[in-house]
Amino acid sequence: MLASLQYSRIMQLHQDFSLASEGYIHAIHLLPQAVWIGLDVVSQLKQISYILQSFGCDAAACMFSRAEFEHNHEQEHLGHAVEILDQTRLILWSQASNLQQDLEDLCLVEPRLAEELDHVGCTLGQSCFRDPNSVLSEVEEQNYHRCAEKWEELVLSTWRLLGFDHLLLLLPISKLGQAAKGGPVVVVNVSEYRSDAVIISPNGHLELLPLSPKTEKHVNAFVERRQKIIRSGRSRDGHLWEDDPKTENELFLEVLYETWSLIGEPIVKKFEESGILGSELCSTSRVWWCLTRRLAFLPIHACLPRPVKADIQPIGMMDIIVSSYTPTLSTLLRTVRQKTARPFHLLAIGQPESKCHSPLSYVTEEIEFI
Repeated sequence: MLASLQYSRIMQLHQDFSLASEGYIHAIHLLPQAVWIGLDVVSQLKQISYILQSFGCDAAACMFSRAEFEHNHEQEHLGHAVEILDQTRLILWSQASNLQQDLEDLCLVEPRLAEELDHVGCTLGQSCFRDPNSVLSEVEEQNYHRCAEKWEELVLSTWRLLGFDHLLLLLPISKLGQAAKGGPVVVVNVSEYRSDAVIISPNGHLELLPLSPKTEKHVNAFVERRQKIIRSGRSRDGHLWEDDPKTENELFLEVLYETWSLIGEPIVKKFEESGILGSELCSTSRVWWCLTRRLAFLPIHACLPRPVKADIQPIGMMDIIVSSYTPTLSTLLRTVRQKTARPFHLLAIGQPESKCHSPLSYVTEEIEFI
C-alpha cells in the first residue's frame, strides 16, 4: 500500500494524473486489509494513522485534475473523487457503523443470514471498542478472531445474493449522490496539490469549483488564528486572561472575513450561477457542508464579507443559506433514510455561564427560540 501511494505521488508531481489515479485506486483497494475488522481500533489507528494524513485529499485532488483535462469523463472523475473522500475519511467509524446498518431488506430474503450478521456484527462492534489496556486471554483472542472470520464469510454470502452486492460496503457515487436530495451538498477539499469545492445538486449533477492555490496555506493560518482565539480566553490554570475582549472579537472577525474571501465568496457566486440561491438572497436555501482536514475547524456557515463602511453590516453566509455539516456523504445518506414511528422529542440544554470559562452570549434566547 505504501509503495502504491509513493508511486502515485511521484506521478502526480509529474502531472501524469492517469497513472497517479491508478496507483491511488490500487491503494484504496488495499485499505480494508490495513484496517481489518479483526483488529481493535487502537491497533488499526497505529497501522494507518500515518497513511491517512493526506491520502484521500491528495487522491481526490488527482481526480479533480483529471476532470479538468478529460472533459468527456468529467462527471466520472468527479464521482471517483467524492467516493475516495467518503471512503478514506473517518474509515474506522464508517466500518463500525456498517456493523449496525439496517438489515431489514435482507431479512425479507434471507432471515437467517440477516440474523447471523446482526449477531456477529454486534459482537464485533463491542469488541472493536474494548479498552486498549485490557489484556485478552488466549481463549478470548481466539474467539474474537473466529468471530471476525465468520463475519467475512457472512458478508461474502450476502454479496452473492441479487441486489445485495453493495450491502455493508462504502457506497458508489450513484448512491452517495442521493444524500443531496434534501439540499445541495458542498464537498470542500484541500491538498498540497490543489484545493477545490464540488457542488452536488439534488439531481445528482457534480460541479467542480477550483479554489485558490493558496487555500491550504491560508486555511492552516486561519486554524492557528482560531486556536489562538480559544487559548486567549483562559490561562493554563483556568483563569481568564485580562486581555481586551475587543482584541479577541477582532481576531475572530478576521477569520470570518478571510474565510469568506477564500472559500465562501467563490462558492456563493457559483450558487448564484447554478440557480441554487434563486433570484433573492435569503435564508431559504439548505446546504450541507462536507469539509476535509483542517477545514472542519473553520466556521464557514458564519463567514461574511469585510464591511466597506463601519456602520453597514454586509450580507454574509448566514443571511444567504441555512447551513448544516456532515462528516461524510454516507453518514448523511443513512440519516436521511432513517425512519421512526416514535413521536419526535427534543431535549435542549443551555449553560450560559460555567466556572473558569468565558460567558456564552445569547444561550437563553436560543433555548427559548428552539
